[in-house]
Amino acid sequence: MTNLETTITQITSSDVQFLTENECREIMGVLAMRHDRISDRELAILEACEDRVYDLEFGDIDMSYEDNYTDAEADADTLASAGWGTDEDYGCFDNGQEW
Repeated sequence: MTNLETTITQITSSDVQFLTENECREIMGVLAMRHDRISDRELAILEACEDRVYDLEFGDIDMSYEDNYTDAEADADTLASAGWGTDEDYGCFDNGQEW
């Protein structure tokens, strides 16, 4: 039994919070590559490791600006960035011509 497999037998899913990202990735690799069925405890460890790695990688992304968009503002911003916005999206409120 390797050091990593020994660690897996000694921890629970609540202990995952104390592991580093690399340790979690190694545990995920070992558990994901098992040919036999993993126990419910090992499954809980695997899921906790996946959550921990995700939080460490993406947890600090600030989405507050985008979260405050209305649907109409988000649609307008998307269309404008694709080149399909209205004149107002580009800061032009008239073309200077009289009707």
